[in-house]
Amino acid sequence: MMTPRITTIRARRAIGIGLVGVIAATFVASPLVSSAADITPGQVTGHVFYDRNNNGLFDVDEPGIPGVVVNGTGPATVTDASGAWSLAVPLKAVPVRVSTGWYRSQCDGLNCPAGPGTDNDFSVVNEFIVSTADGATGATLDVGLLPDWPGTWPIPTPAIPGDPIPANAVDVATRLSWVWPGNAGNCYRTAQPKNHGCLVGDTPMGALQISNEGTEPLTGISGFIEVPANFTIFPAVTSTSPGNSPDITGLNIGAIDPLTNRAPFDLVGTLAPAAAAQYTLTGRIEPGTPLSPTPLRTSNPYPPNEMTVTITNPVDPDGCLADPCPRGTHDKQLPNDNTDFHGWQVVAALLVGKPAAADFGAVQAGAPATKSVGVRNAGPLSTAISGAEFTGPAAADYSLTDLTACQIAELGPGATCTVGLSFTPSTIGKRDASLVIHGPNTPDATIKLSGRLYVPPPKISAFTPTGARPGMPVDIMGTNFVSAYTQTTVRFAGAEPIVVAPTPDGTRISIFVPADARQGPVTVTADGGSVSSAKFVVRRAPADLVSTPETGLAGDTVVIQGNNLKGTTSVLFNGVKAGFRVASPNRIVAFVPTAATTGFITVVNPWGTATTPVAFTVDLPV
Repeated sequence: MMTPRITTIRARRAIGIGLVGVIAATFVASPLVSSAADITPGQVTGHVFYDRNNNGLFDVDEPGIPGVVVNGTGPATVTDASGAWSLAVPLKAVPVRVSTGWYRSQCDGLNCPAGPGTDNDFSVVNEFIVSTADGATGATLDVGLLPDWPGTWPIPTPAIPGDPIPANAVDVATRLSWVWPGNAGNCYRTAQPKNHGCLVGDTPMGALQISNEGTEPLTGISGFIEVPANFTIFPAVTSTSPGNSPDITGLNIGAIDPLTNRAPFDLVGTLAPAAAAQYTLTGRIEPGTPLSPTPLRTSNPYPPNEMTVTITNPVDPDGCLADPCPRGTHDKQLPNDNTDFHGWQVVAALLVGKPAAADFGAVQAGAPATKSVGVRNAGPLSTAISGAEFTGPAAADYSLTDLTACQIAELGPGATCTVGLSFTPSTIGKRDASLVIHGPNTPDATIKLSGRLYVPPPKISAFTPTGARPGMPVDIMGTNFVSAYTQTTVRFAGAEPIVVAPTPDGTRISIFVPADARQGPVTVTADGGSVSSAKFVVRRAPADLVSTPETGLAGDTVVIQGNNLKGTTSVLFNGVKAGFRVASPNRIVAFVPTAATTGFITVVNPWGTATTPVAFTVDLPV
């Protein structure tokens, strides 16, 4: 959670003109004063500024950057002419992201923490510029940025200390990120989403970002999208989260050339320095797409099923002139970042275990348990079962009794076959394993297996003593109290379970009655299960007394209410014994004794006494 920080005026320091003349028409210097009054609950504000000298400070002669998209949990905002922005946010910790083609100053890699300059509140995560703000208190977050510079990182040092960092005037980059699957149609076909596993007909999605890394506005950005064979690409959809550059009005995609599998595109509008155009690209995998090899990959590349976006216009100093361009680097600080890609894998079928997990329960020693599970082909094409194996810590306790039905013929779309299993626990404790079923050109199906060796349940035979006050020791006598793979616990009525250590032979548990115990059953839980006793008597002194009425004559009836009144041995009015009867554990009916005088009422039982907080007034007869 970010701690709100107040930005103050810093000493002005003269620097060379440098790039200011190039970008003066675009950038406007911004006010640098924030006060505690600017920090408002439910609002996060800040500036995006050009940190020309890379010191991490929002200096008075450094301009703000307009047209940069900033988003949190709701609608995005755009920095104004001074680089200022403001977001209305929920009253809780919220993420904040700056979508920009420039890079955060004082950062020399794809990932780096916030700072160290006090006006670099944002960290860099896989080149995304992000922070977290406390919406409950409000916050001010500033971030200094740098355009791309000639060459590679680390950031070059100016020839004259204090001069601006060198920068490219024309520089454009692209990034194409996989949109993580949230449904089956978006290639959510395997237990491991990183497989990017698709079936024919699925529609993989990519998040496209085209960024202006230089200092000149760019108009007429164009290039091509290369797709695999048997693939249809749909019109681009403008991103609403995090949001699109306000001066970009569209991304037009042409028809796919069947010879090159390339579709031309052009970005409509002007992309300001540091701005980013953001779209979602979606396509459909058509019949005839080649299958991916098995086992499936869990990271890029995913040949041959990949989508590549390449920018050909404008040609920037560190762009790619080759055809095809090398794969992108996802790094704004490195050259050759005007080409990027993402890919997926195509499977012929999809084996799914039915059920996903099977529990054999408690099994007697020497008496194997059997169970049948199913394997279903959830894909549109037929497949076969090529084999099965057990993995996991207790794999040796499980065996196959019948795989024949799954290997005789191909498994058609939607069809299910049955696998027979046997379980013989070799030792006490949980016996976990997995059944992994293999098929050609399809991810493995996995069914998690569990079971345990039968252990007799615990049994309570007696308590010594049969009742006790809280804090007093009690022995619980019985059998099968020892646990080998869980913890033996004892729970008194009204109290939380207590972990205990039974005697090695499992016949006795020594424990102190907990302070919040109530009269009721006591439960012992061990490897073999749980058992509850008959009521255990929790002996407590009387408590919480209240008398009604609070005045009366000798012989009058007085009702005394409270707790733990069962077992009361005497009731005294200012020390004088009175007649009484216990109506319930919470109610006594008493009679004012003849010799009583004004004073407090006391209730006594074998485990203590209690006195009313208000004195009882004995009235004189009229």
